[in-house]
Amino acid sequence: MKYLILISFVISMCMAVPAAAKEPSLPPVPENIPEPDQSRLKKQYDEAFQFKEKLNTRIRAMNAKCTNIPEDTPKVTECREEDASISAEKTKYSGLKSDYLRALSGAGGVMKKKLDPASEKMIASMIKYSAQQGWSKEEQSRLDESLRIVTLEKTKIGSRLEVANIWKAMRSRGPDSAPARAAAAGKGPGLHGAGKQSHQDCTIFALSNGAGLPYGVTAARAAEMLKKAEWRPATERKNPQATIENQGILAGEVAILAEAFGHAEVIPPSGFAKALEDGRPVITGVQMPGGGHEVVLSKSFQHEGETWYEMMESNQEPDLRLYLSARQLDGILLDNGIIFHPDPGTTPQLLRKGE
Repeated sequence: MKYLILISFVISMCMAVPAAAKEPSLPPVPENIPEPDQSRLKKQYDEAFQFKEKLNTRIRAMNAKCTNIPEDTPKVTECREEDASISAEKTKYSGLKSDYLRALSGAGGVMKKKLDPASEKMIASMIKYSAQQGWSKEEQSRLDESLRIVTLEKTKIGSRLEVANIWKAMRSRGPDSAPARAAAAGKGPGLHGAGKQSHQDCTIFALSNGAGLPYGVTAARAAEMLKKAEWRPATERKNPQATIENQGILAGEVAILAEAFGHAEVIPPSGFAKALEDGRPVITGVQMPGGGHEVVLSKSFQHEGETWYEMMESNQEPDLRLYLSARQLDGILLDNGIIFHPDPGTTPQLLRKGE
């Protein structure tokens, strides 16, 4: 008899995986932060903490009820529905947590996230590069924060087959499909594709699509960066175009390029729909059966009672779009999202004026 093995973590939920320890608690508000920030931050902390405690109670109850359930019993459907509901609540908690940590950081109340020594060395090299390019201290600080949080700490990516099935479903939804019709009434910026990739340069296309820039402008900026990228081997710096086409661009380099084009910001998945409603495309990394891929979310919309997204993906023709639910996106999502606000007078805007 087949069994449904459903074990949820406390604030870290997976399927068919041994139970794990709690995620570390939120850092409290330091007493040395002055008013009115002190009261405002404590209110945010309390909201996130109470939400997490209620969520933990639900997760523990589901763990007790839904472990090793026979597949052919009615309880399976009930447990799967509870699992989906808890997953949605976890997304809400992630947003509350991110908002609190961002506010706490802005008030000087939290130390920057520490990474492994190799990552710290790479970030230091990238910040050095930004200083050499004349970036302000504020821009360097913003880049440092983005580099530390651009990649998701935990993903919900399933097996290669599950990932392949999500992509198969997306590609089956043509321009006349129900999701495509629903997307027509969705919210998001109007974007034009920069072209179709023929190398490993999906990131250049994603940045071009998200920024509304020609491929050549983005590629030229990336090549100039790679020539001076001390975090890269000398062989990759020597021939940046070949590096772009054969190696691709790192997640941290995406953050550098996005900041170079304007004011870049890293947002959690819980903020994707709001960013799109505000007219900001979301650049993010997703898993394909063959590896990682950079895409742009261009719209959010409602379909069959769920939040869905329209995706620009450079293996497609530039005028084609893919459609997937928020739950399906969770199943392939690798990174947080990058949005940016163009700064007046930047090189990209000047180039656009001359087109």
